[in-house]
Amino acid sequence: MKLDKSKRTIIGMLCLYVAIGIVAVIIFANFGSKTSRNRKAVSYSFEDDGKAGATVNIANVNVIGDSGVQEEEVIEEPEEVIPEPTPEPVVEPEKVYYKFKVATNIHHLRVRQEPDMDGKILYYLEKGEEGYVLLTDGDWSLVTNGTIVGYSANEYLELTEITEADLPDYFPDEYK
Repeated sequence: MKLDKSKRTIIGMLCLYVAIGIVAVIIFANFGSKTSRNRKAVSYSFEDDGKAGATVNIANVNVIGDSGVQEEEVIEEPEEVIPEPTPEPVVEPEKVYYKFKVATNIHHLRVRQEPDMDGKILYYLEKGEEGYVLLTDGDWSLVTNGTIVGYSANEYLELTEITEADLPDYFPDEYK
């Protein structure tokens, strides 16, 4: 009896499936035994959602006999949450205000557009003239006398610390 090509393909595939099944039974039979085996599986998980914490899962896996029945017991330990440290309160330093007096050895002090010796000269303050410091930055201060605002070198200013109550009405609010 001669079989056509499609029938031969079907029979070949059936033989292949039977062979795979036999191999699976042999492997499964060797896997299971009359004695039971205990295995422990431990898993750790750490989550980063802005909080520190840890979860530990411990599982006991018990493989029993030839049947290959598995029993799993999961013991979850409580999640340990480590509290975040309380941030220190931000204490802003108290604003310090200064009154200045021109203290040059010459008769006037140049007030400049930029805090630099090459900065454009905006105005001249006379020796002994007074005003207020808006901000200090290194060797230079932004000063005002009510008429102008510009930079002067600190080495030519005699500074006196004052309170906010001592500031004149013309002192700009953005520098308070």
